[in-house]
Amino acid sequence: MPVDSLRRTFQARDGFRSAALADIGRQWNEVASLLACSRVHPHRERVARWLLMTMDKSRQTSLRLTHDDLARMVGGARHAVTVVLNELRREGAIAHSRGRIEVVDRGLLLQHACECHAAIEKAHRHNRIR
Repeated sequence: MPVDSLRRTFQARDGFRSAALADIGRQWNEVASLLACSRVHPHRERVARWLLMTMDKSRQTSLRLTHDDLARMVGGARHAVTVVLNELRREGAIAHSRGRIEVVDRGLLLQHACECHAAIEKAHRHNRIR
């Protein structure tokens, strides 16, 4: 869509403008939560949260992610992510092979995720109901 058309629609349509601004607000809240999370929660909780978020957004249980990708996402070292992934695999939450992580037990992964995941999901559910 050309920017001029988007701008006109944004200005002329109250419903579209409200929906767009609400979505932007949700995204900013999610970013703020993720930034705070990366400062206070350990790698294990952040890895579990990122796997859940990625799975939820992609609607896939099999994720094309390398350890390097995940390390960048959680803001940690690759070797720390590898240790966490190996622990999660031993516990039965995930399976992983080269470049792919399969979520095997979502409930178990939820137990390891920090409270940020539940808070973000709650905010998304609340905003969808409105």
